[in-house]
Amino acid sequence: MSISTRIESAKKAIVEKKDELAKLAQAAAEGQDVDAETLETLTKSIEEDQAKVASLEKAEQVLIQKAAPAFVKKRGNEYSWEKSAVVAFKAKAEGKSQVQVATELYGEDSGTVEVTKTVVDAARTTVPAWAGDLIRDSYGSFLDSLRPMALLPQLAAKGGVSLSFDASNKVIVPYHLSTPNLSGAWITEGASIPVKKTAFGKKTVTQNKLGVITVATSEMLKYSTIDLESFLKDAILKDTAAVLDAAAFSSSAPATNAPAGLLYDTGASAAVTPNAAASADAQGLIAALKAAINTMTGANMGKNPVVVTTPAVALSIQLLMNATGQFIFANELASGRFMGMPVITSNSAPTGELLVIDAADIYFGLGNPAFAVSDTAALQMNDAPATGADLTKQGTAEVASLFQQDMFAIRMINHVGWAPLRSGAVQRVTNLAGL
Repeated sequence: MSISTRIESAKKAIVEKKDELAKLAQAAAEGQDVDAETLETLTKSIEEDQAKVASLEKAEQVLIQKAAPAFVKKRGNEYSWEKSAVVAFKAKAEGKSQVQVATELYGEDSGTVEVTKTVVDAARTTVPAWAGDLIRDSYGSFLDSLRPMALLPQLAAKGGVSLSFDASNKVIVPYHLSTPNLSGAWITEGASIPVKKTAFGKKTVTQNKLGVITVATSEMLKYSTIDLESFLKDAILKDTAAVLDAAAFSSSAPATNAPAGLLYDTGASAAVTPNAAASADAQGLIAALKAAINTMTGANMGKNPVVVTTPAVALSIQLLMNATGQFIFANELASGRFMGMPVITSNSAPTGELLVIDAADIYFGLGNPAFAVSDTAALQMNDAPATGADLTKQGTAEVASLFQQDMFAIRMINHVGWAPLRSGAVQRVTNLAGL
């Protein structure tokens, strides 16, 4: 099997696995049981296949380089790999064949044209698609694309309730209050049956807007050694994932343009009360964890508890030993669970803490990112742009015309929101840095 055939086969396998991952993530978002180990194995397999493709493409380039001198004649206008790179990217940007571009740039009798004619078919396997199918595969779902890198979508996949804002600015979720209730009463024969009433509460989940624009010159687009548009979109997703996690796993109060952190109790208008471990050992951890779970279950919650912590805290717990020198929790944590609860580890989690979150009581509206590309807009070249001010000047940052300066801009907009349905759905176990 040729290297080109192996590359195509590996790429096809990646697409199929991504499709399977998307189906599993959708099932999880709809509340179906999805094995976390299966998701992790599938994600790891995709990463391994991508590394394999990269390795095969490098090998293919080496073979092409070794073959190239056989087609190059000694003349003044000789072939060079720098010229070949210019030809490849200019052809992609202008929608022409590489042979046509090589002829226009270096002449029909040049060595570059001869080599381009010879290797053009093999070279196509190493040039990524321009935005088209690649973008649909990578960014079809925000939840899927962020799963390997962000903590919030992983929590949502553990049984969180998925919301869709669609054309709505907010979603109102009604729920049944525990008091007053409609419980039956003991009565004697012939006695009057009591008539009771109940009550309902509501939780409002408001969408909040995330947006960013980045700009590059057309020369960067044409001559970059990477697929620049795809690279920038991927960078936007990764960096936005960090912003989402920082906001979600904080104790910040709600703002006009951002939701409250999950560690903020909107019912009490204060940060979630921590359960501090009294001692930096297994007994202190267990006592604090027991208190946290009792608080949760005492409020009739705990249907789908999930443990969230940092890799450092998880490792410290794994290394806790009993009096006989045996590791107490190592085997269970190695299987991805702690005290029977699934575990998510991420450096986005609060430092030195362990969170117990009833995922079934958290509502998530993570949305889908909307990307737009333009080369005709006028932009304030400022990471803190003014609104409603004189657009001809913003301090020292001038307004730039993309059309006049031959640049292009990529914009990402997404509408997201989240909220616990009731107080007590998020519990904190703190003072674990010294374990």
